[in-house]
Amino acid sequence: MPLWFLDEAGSYVGENSTAYPAPAEMVERIRANLPDGVARVEDVPPLTGEFWHWPSGADGPQLKPAIGAKLDKVEVAADEVDHVVLTGVPAGAEVLITGPFQGRFVSDGSDIALSFTDPGPHEVRISAPGCRPERFSLMAKPEGEASPKRRRRKVKAGQEVVVGRTPEAYADEVAADVDAHFEGVATRYQAAVAMAPEAEAHLAGQPSQRIERLAAAQDTTADALATIIKADADRFWSLQEEQAQTKRQIRELGQRREKRAGFQALLKAKGIEARRAAIDNPVSVTRA
Repeated sequence: MPLWFLDEAGSYVGENSTAYPAPAEMVERIRANLPDGVARVEDVPPLTGEFWHWPSGADGPQLKPAIGAKLDKVEVAADEVDHVVLTGVPAGAEVLITGPFQGRFVSDGSDIALSFTDPGPHEVRISAPGCRPERFSLMAKPEGEASPKRRRRKVKAGQEVVVGRTPEAYADEVAADVDAHFEGVATRYQAAVAMAPEAEAHLAGQPSQRIERLAAAQDTTADALATIIKADADRFWSLQEEQAQTKRQIRELGQRREKRAGFQALLKAKGIEARRAAIDNPVSVTRA
């Protein structure tokens, strides 16, 4: 639906086609530089039942009442701590989050604190019976780009909602990173695993012609090479145990609903690069 240009008498004199609701900054910019003959600009909702009704006894369709919700800011750090506060949402109203992460929940009538796990543009859409829907656009920014005025702790709110992957879902992706890391590291030791029994037998006094040939080709002794093979095989099994232990720790973080920083600290301590866990995947909105 367009922005309508109206003259002093309120008559239509032109329009600027844009989706409803028009961005607030666009409306403000046009109102600051009104064309000749234009007294005001109005953002007119589409002529559909979503926005209009025709009450009994009325002379024509009337705009449904506004919900009256307010969003206290439109920029937030994607750190699960900073948040926007949504007020004025009546109990029973449906709140839909769309963007990189999607989901919906029903308001209980109290203030709503929305925090985000990952950066990206989002839209908040509120629907309530008998009212026209309201939409807000906001941007969740990376910590390094977020405003220094971001909140460092949660305000008291009746509903706290985290938008993004659940800790359990994130744990699955981090576990995939762990598998990829250990598989890459352990590959160099796999040949040693196959030769480990032969190396152990050689060191126990049962000479291996194959190890002797390999040792000669590498200008070393058969005993020294057998010792290296056994050590590499032991390292492989040690890595497998470390992989299993790290994944157990990750699952525990997910079960405890640890914040993203907790997973990242574990990966950093293990020297593991996050790959799959850095991918943005749409999931449901989850309660904090």
